[in-house]
Formats: sequence, structure tokens, C-alpha cells
Amino acid sequence: MKDFIKYTMATVVGLVLVSIIMGVITIVSMAGMMASEGMSSPIEKKSVLRITLQGSMTERAGEENPLTQLGGSATQQIALDEALQALEKAAKNDKIEGIYIEGGALAAYPAEAQELRQALLDFKKSGKWIVAYGDTYSREAYYVCSVADRVYLNPIGMLDWSGISSNPMFFTGLMKKVGVKMQVFKVGTYKSAVEPYIAEHMSDANREQVTSYQQSIWQNMLKEVAKSRKTTAQALNLLADSLTFLADPQTSVKGGLIDKTCYPSDVKKELKKRTKTDDDESLCFVSVADMAKSEELNDKVDDEVAVYYACGEIMDKAPGFSASQQSIITASQMTKDLQSLREDDDVKAVVLRVNSPGGSAYASEQIWHEVQLLRQEKPVIVSMGALAASGGYYISCGAGKNFAEPTTLTGSI
Repeated sequence: MKDFIKYTMATVVGLVLVSIIMGVITIVSMAGMMASEGMSSPIEKKSVLRITLQGSMTERAGEENPLTQLGGSATQQIALDEALQALEKAAKNDKIEGIYIEGGALAAYPAEAQELRQALLDFKKSGKWIVAYGDTYSREAYYVCSVADRVYLNPIGMLDWSGISSNPMFFTGLMKKVGVKMQVFKVGTYKSAVEPYIAEHMSDANREQVTSYQQSIWQNMLKEVAKSRKTTAQALNLLADSLTFLADPQTSVKGGLIDKTCYPSDVKKELKKRTKTDDDESLCFVSVADMAKSEELNDKVDDEVAVYYACGEIMDKAPGFSASQQSIITASQMTKDLQSLREDDDVKAVVLRVNSPGGSAYASEQIWHEVQLLRQEKPVIVSMGALAASGGYYISCGAGKNFAEPTTLTGSI
């Protein structure tokens, strides 16, 4: 009996010690990652800013859950705010010769891709060049890359230039089979968010609004790509109908989507020529993160314009522990933050960046009220991102002025 207790206690102590050691290692690892994120490599002469359009686009840098990074399950992401800051600094930095964009499978809302694309157009005003190459291009990646001076595709690569579609999934039939019935309080003909749980197909009103905004987004993309590639919207529509992702890459060349097909080694030679780099020297690339962390454009001043990000679903309060990478807006935290901005004498105006599909009506009301109070003390401007729908639109209405991208989805949809 004594040996049993002794071995049991030894096991418990061992488990406790292992837990403590693993906890310390985790904290040190996270601290190391946070410290490395704040450091940037020095920018050398004849450098090229490299932008990789792969993975998903997020509103802000650092939205990824650190636990997924420790577990090795992190997906590649592009932070819009970081990319915009990097492009602004690269245009003014004499050490940056141009930009090299690597096309890929980019997943982004139309408004996010449009904002990045416009920043690239602004960069070109500095007189610097942009070269794009990809083994594959998703529609969003090609839309962004179409601003480049030269657009290249691998000889056996794929370019997906196709129209926009919507394929909602309905769960009503499944719920009937398992004996579940959804109780929904719905107001408004076009309020379609709950349709998957109460209907078996799209309502006429929802089909009307989805068709309307999809056509608007597509026409906007056609117009902008046609201008950059010196072609017509009609020609681009015909190419979209021809299933370019299944066609020979030469179809994209003949259609004017790309300039030519080539291999990575060919692109490397062109970049060396543009940067006047010797054949025996390596190209010097700068990442978006390092460029964004480089020297500030302006000195700090006493009078500040605060930019507050309101991204994600709107909730009353934060949920318990979650490994989800999704951002959320909690009324309890946001109202405190807005109150602090209202009471900060150094903050002379506030830009509220909204990217939200909505959520809790109660939480939205609390935030809207706090925005109204803030507006009574100082100017409040709303900048809408990819979404400002339902509650996201509600909290925006408290500001003095609202601005949106042409492809932002907004309103009580």
C-alpha cells in the first residue's frame, strides 16, 4: 500500500512538473514570436518588394490565433492594413526599385482585393514598376495582378478568369429528417440571412438582391481590368465564358490577359535586368511585413486621428476560450474603447473601420449609442471594408460620414 501511494504521488508530481515545463516553453515560444514580429530586416539598395497572393486576406495583421502557429496548422494570410502601409512606404523609399507579385490561390472579398489593387495603382504613380508572375491565378489574384506592367504565367499554369456566382446551402430538409425546427423572428423582405434554415431554395427577393450586387461587382472588375490591360469589357466577358482555367495558357496570351508564358528563371532574369543586378549576385527581396515595419513616414504629433478597427461578428460579450481565428466585436469592450477615445484630448477625430456581417441587435444598439456620444465630442468618420451589413451597418450609422469601396456589401442585408 505504501509503495502504491509512493508511486502514485510520484506520477502526479511528474505530471505537474511536465505541465509547468510545457507551460513555460509555450510562454517563451509565444514571447519569441511576438518579439520577432516587432523586428524587421534592414532594407538594402536595389531591393524589390515581394507580395505573395496566396491564402486568405484579413483586415489586420496579427489576427491569426498564436495557438495555431504553435501547432503548425496556420494558413497563409495577407493582412490588408500591413500591405497598404508597405506599399505607401515602398513608393517613397529610394531603395525599393519595384514590386514583384507572386500570383496564387488568393481568397478575398471583392472590396479587399479592390483596395489592394488601388494601392498598387497609387504605387505606380511613383514611376516604379510592377511585375507579376504565377503558376496559377485565382480570379481575385489576377484582378489584383492585372495592374502590373508585365503579367506572366507558367507555360503549363492555370488562370481562372470566371464570373461571380452564389451557391447557398439550405439545411431545412436535413433538419426535417432529424426532427429539428428552427424558430426565427424575421423582419424585412430582403433579410435573407435566415433563409437556409427556413426555406429549401432562394426567395425571389434574395435572388434579386444577390443578382444585383454580383452584377455590380463583376461590371466593376471588368471595367478596371479592361483599363489596365487595354482591352474591352466585352472581350473579357467572352474570355470568362470560355473557361480559361481549362484552356491552354496561350488562350490567355491571345486574349490579352497575360503578356507571355515563361518560367521562374525567366522572371528572375528580368528582375535582375530591371534592378541592374549582376548575374552572379542574388536578388534582394523585401517582405510586406518588413516593409511595413520600416521607418515611419511622419513624426508623432500631439494632435492625433485615431483609427479604430471593428472587425467580425458583433456579440454582447466575448465567448470562452476558442481556437478560432475569426475576429469578433464585443459591445462591452468596444463601448469602453470608444469612451476612452472620447475622453482622450489628444485624439481630435476618429476613423471607425468597419468590416462586419452584423450579429447581436442588442450589442449593435449599445455600440451605435456610444458612437453617437463620441460624435458629439469630435468628428467620427466610418470607412467600410468588405462588409458593413446588418449590425455592421447599424453601428456605422452613428458616424458623421460613411465611406465605402464600390464593391463593399453594406445595408441591412
